[in-house]
Amino acid sequence: MHKKQKGIVNMMKRSFLALGLVLITLSGCSGNPVEKVEKYIAENDYADAIEWLADNIEDEPQNPLYHTLAAEVVLAECAQTNCFDNNPSKLDALTSHLSNVQQNEFLLDDQTVYLFDRITAVTEKLSHSKHHPKALAAIMAYTPYGPLHQRMIDVTFKKVYDHIHKGDVPPANTLLGALAQKVIIKDPNQSIALLAKGYIANDKDDLATALENIQKADTTLPINDHAINALPYAVYQQMVENNPNTGARMFIHEFRNALKVANIPYFNTERGQAKIANAVYAMSRNQAFIDRAILHSYPLNTPADQPVQTTEPQPVAEKIQPQDTSITVVEPVQMTGQMDREEFALHLVKVALLTNPRNEKSWDIFLEPATAYAKETDNYSILYEGLAPGDIPSNTIQEYNNALFDVSNHLISENKSILDVIQHIILPADNADVIKTKVTKLLNEAMISAVNNANYDLVYNYASFQPDIARLSRQKVVSITIDALENKWQNNNFEGMDTLANFLSETMGIDFSLDSLLLQSFDDYLGQSGTQKKLNSQVVDPLYIPTDEAQVDLGSKFEFLKQHFKEQPEVLDNLLKSLIVKAEGNYGIPVSLHRLYNHFSSEFNKDDKHAYLINSIKNSLVSDSSLTAVEFAEQGEKLIDTFSEIPSSFVVAETMKRVDTLEDSKALWNNTSDTFKQYLRDTRPQFATLMRAIDAYEAGDHEKAAKLFTILSDTTLIEQARPYLQEYVDTIRAQVGVYALENGQLKGRDSLGTSMLHIDLIQNSKVTEDDTPDSAKKQQEQTDLLSVKVTLISRLGAIKVQSPEDLTEDYGKIARLEMTGRINPNTMEITLPDSEKAGSSLPLPFEKIFGSVQALNLEGDKIIYKTNDREYTFKRVFNYSTVAPNFPSGKYAITTEHPNNDSRAKHILPVGAIVTFEVDERRKITPKQDGEVLGVVYPLEGEVLHPSSPKPREIKGFYNPEKQAISFVYNYPLPSSGSLDAIIKCQTRGVDITCAGHNKHWGRQKYSYITHGKQVYVPQELKPSSTKINRIRNR
Repeated sequence: MHKKQKGIVNMMKRSFLALGLVLITLSGCSGNPVEKVEKYIAENDYADAIEWLADNIEDEPQNPLYHTLAAEVVLAECAQTNCFDNNPSKLDALTSHLSNVQQNEFLLDDQTVYLFDRITAVTEKLSHSKHHPKALAAIMAYTPYGPLHQRMIDVTFKKVYDHIHKGDVPPANTLLGALAQKVIIKDPNQSIALLAKGYIANDKDDLATALENIQKADTTLPINDHAINALPYAVYQQMVENNPNTGARMFIHEFRNALKVANIPYFNTERGQAKIANAVYAMSRNQAFIDRAILHSYPLNTPADQPVQTTEPQPVAEKIQPQDTSITVVEPVQMTGQMDREEFALHLVKVALLTNPRNEKSWDIFLEPATAYAKETDNYSILYEGLAPGDIPSNTIQEYNNALFDVSNHLISENKSILDVIQHIILPADNADVIKTKVTKLLNEAMISAVNNANYDLVYNYASFQPDIARLSRQKVVSITIDALENKWQNNNFEGMDTLANFLSETMGIDFSLDSLLLQSFDDYLGQSGTQKKLNSQVVDPLYIPTDEAQVDLGSKFEFLKQHFKEQPEVLDNLLKSLIVKAEGNYGIPVSLHRLYNHFSSEFNKDDKHAYLINSIKNSLVSDSSLTAVEFAEQGEKLIDTFSEIPSSFVVAETMKRVDTLEDSKALWNNTSDTFKQYLRDTRPQFATLMRAIDAYEAGDHEKAAKLFTILSDTTLIEQARPYLQEYVDTIRAQVGVYALENGQLKGRDSLGTSMLHIDLIQNSKVTEDDTPDSAKKQQEQTDLLSVKVTLISRLGAIKVQSPEDLTEDYGKIARLEMTGRINPNTMEITLPDSEKAGSSLPLPFEKIFGSVQALNLEGDKIIYKTNDREYTFKRVFNYSTVAPNFPSGKYAITTEHPNNDSRAKHILPVGAIVTFEVDERRKITPKQDGEVLGVVYPLEGEVLHPSSPKPREIKGFYNPEKQAISFVYNYPLPSSGSLDAIIKCQTRGVDITCAGHNKHWGRQKYSYITHGKQVYVPQELKPSSTKINRIRNR
């Protein structure tokens, strides 16, 4: 006999012998043990039941019935006492009992007791009790591997599926943990349980272990059907966990890829593929699941028309490929937002279909509803997304192609593109030419329909896909495309115009220039929209509107042109210039330039553009012969207010060209504003003086008229006035200004105490009132020809005030004295009378501060300051005013210090320090004492960059314009460490600065530390220029 057959016979003999022993043993027992134990359990008498069974097991330790009944008692007591939570150790006996139960059938008094079924029944009962899922998990843990264990696996996986397909994830995860806990490498179900648990919990370690164990499992052992049914839900759960918004759609796209990654051998079999496909198909009929899933079905971040390929194409078929063109056509996916129930269920059917594509019945189930759904919703990708040609059974290809042809015909009737659909038509190896011919015919029909419907987008797409089709209707295609370009232009739909232009020139092979079309179209648009008329102007008024408000809106067409010609900005600049040149009317050119000003590109130099505008305004004014002198003056004044670059001298000059007679002059003077009269005074002082003299004479003020006539020098008026007075006045005016002592003449504290001189004319005022009730007082100024106002300002540090009481010395006083001098027109010498020096409120006698000065000699931009013992030179400080504050805002560098400074104080404001001032020019402060105004000061802020500190130190102080002084306190760093507060006073003279300071707590000497410096940046207007002195003699 064969060796294997002998083994089977011996095993059968041993089994019959064991069965006989059991029957003999049980036949000797009194009563039915099953009924006895069931009675104990019904009475909750677990102790007696355990004792009775223990005695019998001691007698018959291999009896499977007693062990089965003992396991039932343990589980019943545990259910009663909740030992699953309170005392899990009571379940330890299960393993020893269940290990002795190796078969289901057991004979008892000629009746068969089904042991596995009894354990399964208890387990099922517990799975519906309050102890679920812990009870079922415990039974799984204590059941040894064997036939009963397989029965428990089935029960547990069934419960897992019951939970997970309802969305009840936590108990399913608990049961999968129990299944996975018992490591049995050869059993694929343990690995499947760990895999499902890894998916649900999104546990990478569990997934890695499961995938490794799957490859070690016994491939001859089947996977539990309930496990297969639960697995798709587990995969879905992981994808929703990772992608809350898109997880459901991700499942549709990635489920087959997940199976491919898992590489479960059973699913590579025909039977395994059918089962997993059926599991997914069952999902499509689970309406509760679908209702949950669509909440997570938003579109994916990656394009949905790029499916994961899981099946390699087979050589029996190929997809239609587009001809190679320079333009790629990509049809967008139609899905937007959440899927609806029908769509998601249909996709699940499709996933099931792709999981087992060999099932032709599945194709019958899918194609018809999918085709109807595609036509109803425009979601045509349902038919081909994720499909490879090899996925479709050869017997189904014709039916599949018919569905795509059906959809394509529907699209043609709807005037929509068929390109995406026909590219998925399958070309079977045995029928490729027929299908290609049918596709070509379909494309021709689509092109004809697109041409007839003037759908240039479709025409363009079809022509790009297959140029030969377009060339058959070349004339119509070109015409439609040009119409499309013009339509896009008219509707401001500029996207794709470049593409259409390239299509005409490259694909259709015609000589076409989009630039020319755009420029011509824009020119037509300007005429049709009335924009060109808006640029015409017969009057100057539009120039008074601010540029931004006056700007003509050229619309989105011009914005598109700017983008189109961004590499050639001069094209549009030239276009705008041509619009300006074509503008009609006296002021057409300047007005059109003004209204198009901001439309020019940065390539058109701003200075050149503005100069062009100013010149065009001036040219238009000159050429406007309709304006009288008064009208020209009025327009010119308004234009100067708007465009400051137009010189008032130009307006005055052109106005005077329209003045022919004395009556014209009087009409001009009497009918122009005070501002224009000032222009006349500034640029035509002789004319203004003549007019004022005439006004005074006609008003009876002959004295004033005589004074005015004496300063006229015009040859036409020479007989009415003495011209030398005019030269004198001009000379005196040239000397008005601020003069500062030269730095080279500063020699310590004992040098001349005068720092600056102000030379100004004496202003006498006479107040009159207008006749109107609301008139304001008007001030008329009259100059005393021989009197000059001289203001002396002392130098900071030059005055030492001593206090014997507290033994202090103060070098911080600055004196200011205003005097009236008399000028000798022959020598240009100003004498300062002694009467002006006495009785003044100075801290020290006049000579102690300003020296024994007797006279000032005017020499151009210099003044020679004469004292008894020597002469000093003062130079004009350009851009300094005698009547307005000379704000010291700017940055100054300390460059020198007095040699007799106390070295202990050299860190207060040493050489190398940089001081920055910023005066708040709008905020004028008038401090008072006892109700009396002390003067005017302005707050300032700034910083000191000390050489010993890298960080600037902020300062706040005040500027006194009367003494050109700045006062502030700041905290300066010490060389070693720490810092001290210092009180600083500075005085500026143009670009020069003198500063004096002392420690805040240094009470003996105030402002004794003196330094000098220069302004870091000197504006161009402050640089000196020569002034010629006009000396005259009295005639």
